[in-house]
Amino acid sequence: MPFHTWIPDAAIDAPVTFMAYMPAAFEKLLGIYLLARICLDIFTLQPGSGLSLLLMIIGAATIVLAVMMALVQKDLKRLLSYHAVSQVGYMILGIGTAIPIGIAGGIFHMINHAMYKSGLFLSAGSVEHRAGTTDLRKLGGLAREMPITAAGFTVCALAISGVWPLNGFVSKEMVFHGAVESGSILFAIAAWVGAVFTFASFLKAGHAVFFGKRSEERAPGRVKESPVTMLIPILILALLCITFGLFNKLPLTQFIQPVVAAHAEAGAPIDYTAHALDLFNVIAGISVACLILAFGLHVYGFKRGGKKAWLASEPIHHAPFFKQMYDGAEKRFFDLYEQGIKFLRGLSWILFKGIDRPIDAVYEKGVTAVGTAFTGLLRKAHNGHYANYLAWGLGGLVVLIALINVILK
Repeated sequence: MPFHTWIPDAAIDAPVTFMAYMPAAFEKLLGIYLLARICLDIFTLQPGSGLSLLLMIIGAATIVLAVMMALVQKDLKRLLSYHAVSQVGYMILGIGTAIPIGIAGGIFHMINHAMYKSGLFLSAGSVEHRAGTTDLRKLGGLAREMPITAAGFTVCALAISGVWPLNGFVSKEMVFHGAVESGSILFAIAAWVGAVFTFASFLKAGHAVFFGKRSEERAPGRVKESPVTMLIPILILALLCITFGLFNKLPLTQFIQPVVAAHAEAGAPIDYTAHALDLFNVIAGISVACLILAFGLHVYGFKRGGKKAWLASEPIHHAPFFKQMYDGAEKRFFDLYEQGIKFLRGLSWILFKGIDRPIDAVYEKGVTAVGTAFTGLLRKAHNGHYANYLAWGLGGLVVLIALINVILK
């Protein structure tokens, strides 16, 4: 952010294959890797430097603000596009820590993002192919009719949410620890908050598309599973999310270690697993487990109370803090680009009313009035009478003779 606005807009009209290839994978592989190379090789990024702080601020802001926008989206492809923006924040934050484990986490997250985000976009394309829409209000109940697509979507959604033991958990954990080791606890908290809201938004998306009640606006008739040719890429990407999570040492040591080792002191090997089970992760894991358990009990209580279980998330929307946050996100309060446009519009109005119009008024009334008065004087002097012109001529001749005398002396 704020150079992200083309992605959500393109998500609606562009083919899903383009979204899976360009903003989800290829663009990140080029841009983030280039950023890492520039920061490490040209600017020699150091912990605590101004550049490090700037990158971490941009990364943390991108994580939180973009995921807030994703929470309120009513179209699956727009929701995924905002998450594509949010996940870039983890990559920038990891690189910005200037700590080897953080840099490695940012680069590893770039690779992981290409997997799970491509899988999510392809899953959205599968849904659109069969259901004819990606509007969350017009879907629901597709898990029974499209079980393979639902399974692939679920794995990729859990991966992007940073759920163990998938690949997103490993790379996010490394970014967390890079932020903590750099002494930037607030940035680590921002990354953790982003992970929680990412999980929440995919709970919403999964419920609305696959696991919730069939929408009354959904077109009648049963939806069939997509062709095998569309399912194979989704399953391969989901399998890669599992593989890179369980066997993360292979990509870390083979692909990322050579890039980061030159930045580590004396080229020392980086221990990516040293913090795997420390107190931070234990607390985070227990917190997430408690949240899931509490939500499950909440849904169960709704069902036992005679209410529809799919309405169980409604109280969350109307909770004191979440209501203001949700309403603000719906009004695009967290979108830096939109807020920037509003600011520039207000500034342009102030400049127009405070500077441009007064200058025009001075020109239209002041300058023209002076010019009119001056031409009036000239008109009186040059009124067409022969005697006046003769007087002007004689007066000019006298002045000219006087000037010549002064010059000759």
